[in-house]
Amino acid sequence: MATLLGTDTYQKQASTNPAAQPLGQTISGDVQEITGTYTILGTEATNDVLPLFKLPVGAILRDMWVSTDGVGGTSVIFSEVGDAGNADRYATTDIALTAAGIEIKMTATATQALTPFVIDSAANQTVTGTITHGGAPTAGKLVVVRAEYRMP
Repeated sequence: MATLLGTDTYQKQASTNPAAQPLGQTISGDVQEITGTYTILGTEATNDVLPLFKLPVGAILRDMWVSTDGVGGTSVIFSEVGDAGNADRYATTDIALTAAGIEIKMTATATQALTPFVIDSAANQTVTGTITHGGAPTAGKLVVVRAEYRMP
C-alpha cells in the first residue's frame, strides 16, 4: 500500500508556503466548499491511499460527493473514505469510480449522521480515499471529490 501524491488541492495544501495553501470557499454563512481533482496515473495499486484535501481543525463535514470521467480498469472503487483516526469515517459503502459521469453522495455512518465528527486535531485533517481495483485504471482520467463543511 502506497500513499499517492494526492489531489491538486491536497498538493497545494501540503506546501510549506502558506500563501499556496487553499482553503474552502464560502457558500453561505458558515458553510464552505472544497474540491480536489486527481488525475489517474494508471499505476495505482490496490489499497493505495489518495489524500483528497485537508479540512481545518474545528470543521464539521456535512456532505461529500465524487464524480469521474470514467477511470476504466476493473471494479475501481474507493473502498474507504476517512482520515488517520478512522479510514472509513466518511463513507461506509464502496464508491464506484469506473463509469463516467457519476456524481455519488457518500454515505456516512449512522453515528456520523447523528453526531457529526468535528475535526479535532491536525492528525485528522487530511481526508483520504483508499483505491481498490481488480484491474488498473486508465491513465489521464479524472476523479473529482467535492465536500461541504461547516465552521462553528
